[in-house]
Amino acid sequence: MTALLVARISNSVICFDNAVESSDWESVRKPRRKAEPRPPTIKDMARRAGVSVATISRGLRDDPGISLLTRKRIKALAEKMSYTPSRWGAALSSGRTRCILFVVPYNPSEIPTSNLIYIQALEGASEELSAYGYSIEIVLEKSLRARKQNVLEAITNARVDGAIIVCVSVDDGLDRFKKFPVPVVVVNQTFKSKSVDFVVADHRHGGFLATEHLIKAGHVDIVHIGAPLRYHMSRERRAGYREALSAYGLSFDPLKTIEALHTMQHGQAAVESLLRSGIKFTAIFSSSDVLSIGIIAALRRNGLRVPEDISIASYDDEVVATAMTPPLTSVRAPRHEMGKIAARMLLERIQSNPEAKGRVVELKTTLITRETVVAPPGNKPNKLKAVGQTSV
Repeated sequence: MTALLVARISNSVICFDNAVESSDWESVRKPRRKAEPRPPTIKDMARRAGVSVATISRGLRDDPGISLLTRKRIKALAEKMSYTPSRWGAALSSGRTRCILFVVPYNPSEIPTSNLIYIQALEGASEELSAYGYSIEIVLEKSLRARKQNVLEAITNARVDGAIIVCVSVDDGLDRFKKFPVPVVVVNQTFKSKSVDFVVADHRHGGFLATEHLIKAGHVDIVHIGAPLRYHMSRERRAGYREALSAYGLSFDPLKTIEALHTMQHGQAAVESLLRSGIKFTAIFSSSDVLSIGIIAALRRNGLRVPEDISIASYDDEVVATAMTPPLTSVRAPRHEMGKIAARMLLERIQSNPEAKGRVVELKTTLITRETVVAPPGNKPNKLKAVGQTSV
């Protein structure tokens, strides 16, 4: 019988041991593994306990139709046998998967918010859902588009009990669908719907606070740089900007509003365009901290200092806001709480009221003042009062 040689590498030198007969070659190529024990099934438990599979299943679910003593014995046996219920088996018997779809946007740079909202909203939702035994399946809208699938199709095809959708553009057509196959909660975006719940921050108030802070510092020539108006939060932040101007008797100038995606590059481009236009301004209300980084870089490149020459009030209160020089004044939205409330609303629909009318929950925003806003050059803080407000 033909002999085969087996190579052995030792100290970078290839040697050849004694020949191995071809009949033994399989044992050399594929070492035999010790068979691993099969995980126990619900049938194994039923056999061990001497009861039906249905009784085991009902006992594990704490069905009141099974006596308390039997339920305790079934659970003790499950622990002894290291039995873990099958998620899909439970889904077939109960009609529930105890899994929630969490959809995040296609291209965060084109969405008027930061990646931080997805992370913090996810953390908040996960904390709430896990407390009730639910897991989360994360889906990137980018992967859906790669498969030429929209969000509705993803929800329809997924084996989930509900979905939380974070800041998806109205361009995705979700507002066209009157009914979804499972309960849905949308975070940081709204559209007309009778069956969808929404959790948003009060971005209008946030825009008002940022602009008012600039006005009170003495600024009257304030530019707003924000994301495209197809997004709910963009419209609301701009509306807050306009309301603050109106409240303090300042006129709105459309030439002082610039649309820019929330990237550093677009922030720089917006400032370059602004400076070329010759528009007079001493302050900027930026709708994103990431955008503000580009804005400040472009201002400095053109010999303008922040805040000595140009003051900036921003939005999102990212971690970077405190790391910047100077630290950035910014509006904070309760992202973590938005995720928790979205999860609570979803669980309420799943467990008790799936056909209820859609609701909108709006959470408060707050202004975190730091060091990027001062009085304009040569001026003192403004004595302007909001309309209807009297001097003290």
